[in-house]
Formats: sequence, structure tokens, C-alpha cells
Amino acid sequence: MRRIDGTADLSPSLFRRPAVSIGVFDGVHRGHRHVLEQLRALADQDGGEAVVVTFDTHPQAILAGGAPTPILSLRHRLLLLDQLGVDATVVLPFDAAVRDTPYERFVEDVLVRGIGIRSLLFGYNTNFGKGGLGTFATVAPLATRLGFAVHEAPPIGVHGRPISATRIRTAIEAGDLAEANELLGRPHALVGTVVRGDGRGRTLGFPTANVDLEGELLPPPGVYQVVAEVRRKRYVAVANIGLRPTFPGARPPRPLLEVHIPGIDFDFYGDSIEVELVRKIRDEIRFPSREALIDRIREDVASLGLASPLPSSPSPVRLLESVPMPDPTPGLTLTVKPNGPVLVPGPLTLLDPTGKAHVTPAGKMIALCRCGQSAMKPYCDGSHSRTGFQAAGEAPPR
Repeated sequence: MRRIDGTADLSPSLFRRPAVSIGVFDGVHRGHRHVLEQLRALADQDGGEAVVVTFDTHPQAILAGGAPTPILSLRHRLLLLDQLGVDATVVLPFDAAVRDTPYERFVEDVLVRGIGIRSLLFGYNTNFGKGGLGTFATVAPLATRLGFAVHEAPPIGVHGRPISATRIRTAIEAGDLAEANELLGRPHALVGTVVRGDGRGRTLGFPTANVDLEGELLPPPGVYQVVAEVRRKRYVAVANIGLRPTFPGARPPRPLLEVHIPGIDFDFYGDSIEVELVRKIRDEIRFPSREALIDRIREDVASLGLASPLPSSPSPVRLLESVPMPDPTPGLTLTVKPNGPVLVPGPLTLLDPTGKAHVTPAGKMIALCRCGQSAMKPYCDGSHSRTGFQAAGEAPPR
């Protein structure tokens, strides 16, 4: 995915028949994915590119004098947009000048003269321009005059309410990972850079990766089972989010993320790492002694139940109707939670009821639905019942 910062270097020559959507896309949640899938379809219909216009900071920082804590850093947002098939992203600074730009001028200067827009897709409740007056209804007649099409994506709801970054933020801050994951459509993950810490984990016998998160939204302090991806390998791991209450000294100004991968002695400094939150093991507590802390960390690691790196599954498996299922390959077990996700401990090739093959990476949380349409999505997309989740079972005949 190409990234263009600001408007100074914008030119229609940089884009091919672009279909454009505008938004913050904080969380890149299921509602956003619904919009991006339609954006991709619009671009493909016209033989063009899917282009997103987004902002480097949340507009509320300027509009309201203070922004909510972002769910994702800009870096993480762009990574997910790339994975979802966006061809190019224009990143604009949201400052007073952008705030005060009338939508008509934004359309003409940025979308038409800068990008050469062919179609504009509005998401749920999207607006832009001074006073938020640039809406589907107001932009449509302007688009007719300027020669591009305008479309509007309907909202996607969960439990009768639209999906929003506010709902997801509230769930994460409350530690309700199940609710957050359902709204996101994937496990909540944290992306950052491995940096050097004080080495205390190594002295305890549990070396950790200290992660600089660049502003990702953390759940409440505690010890979590996670899946860590670094250098294109995925590992089941244990992570501590918190303030290290057992050790004396100055408290960190904000909670730290430290990840221990069993069997790995870290040399990943400077590398990017993604940490998917699977479940909370326990709260962060102050231990009476160093030895008590070490004993409890041993219990935390033992609770993972998997070695690292994750085992692989070379053989395709077929989706069946009943649960639980036999192991698809030796040593590989899928644990099914009714109406919930499945942690896949190895990369799997799955065949849906139509015979179409899907590949899921190791460590992903997925829900397999009886309809087959959403077999590889973390949750059903809301167009049908969320009952009847299935595991993977026997290998198909060769």
C-alpha cells in the first residue's frame, strides 16, 4: 500500500481511477471492513484503485479540545488498511486549517484536483469539512456537477446497535475482550517495537520483550495469554500489562507491556511485534517476595498449554456439522467455545461446505459458521445467526 502524507505532493497521476473513502478508521472494526469491502468492489468495477483519506490524529483533538484514546496507532491502522486491500492512503494532518476548510473546497482541491476521484463512498455517519457539513446528502449534487459518483454504505449493527469506536473503546477499557473482539471482528491486538528494558525479567528466569506501543489502547492491568508475531513467526506467549507493583522504585508513568515467549531468549530489539490478546489469566498483584513472583510466573507459563513456535498443519480439513471434532492432524487440537471464537494453534487450510479452500495463520482466533459464508471471519458478519459455530475435522478424501 502506498502512503502519501499531506496534500503538497498530491496529483491525479499518482492514482488509477480512484474510489475514495474518508475517515479516521480508528480500530478498523467490522463496520469499517464493511465499508472497505464495498470500496474495493467499487474500485474493481471501474478497473481502479481503492484509496482511503485519513488523518494522523483524531479530529476531536481540534474540534473538542481533546481526543479519546485511540484504539490503534496510526502505524497499526495503516497496517490493517493494507491487509484489507487498500491500494493507497492519503494521511492528512488534522489541524485548524483542515477544520475550517468548507467541504466544497475540500472536495474540489483534495478529492478532484489532488486525487482525481472517480467515486466517493461514505461510511456510517461520515461527514467532513467545516462544521461537518460534508455529508452524503450535501456532497451528492456537488459530485454530479464535478463528474464523480457518490455512494453510501449502510451501518452494520451488533445486538441492535451500530458498531462504533466508542463501544469498542469502552469494552477494552473495561476488560471485556469478548465484546471488543466481536465488534472488531478479530482479537484485539497491540502493535509496537521491541525496546530494551531494565533486564529484570531475565534475572527472574523469564526474559521479556518490552514493547513501545506508540499509543495503542491497553486493557486493564493483568497477565494475559497472547499470541506474539515477530519476524514473521507466531508464538503462544504470556504478557504482563501493568506497573510492576512487586518491585520498589518509581512507578512507570503508564502501564508497560512485557511479553515472555517460552523458550526464546530475546534478540528482537528494534523489531516490530504484534501481540494478540487471547484471554486474561489473572490480575496484576504485588507479591510478598521475589520467589513468590517467580513461582506464579511459572504457573502462568504452564497455563498456556502450548510450546512455541506454534505447530503447523499441512493437510486440509473439512468443516463438519458437529462439535467437538477429532484432531485434524496429530498433535493439533481445536477447542470450541459455543458462540465464541476458536484459537487455531497451527496454520490450517480449511474447506468450506462449497469446497472452497481458506488458509488461516497459526494463533488466529476464528469462528466457523454453519452458513459457510463467514468460515474464515473471526465472527459472523451479522447477516445470519451467530449460532452453530463449528470446529475443523477430518481430512477430505484425496
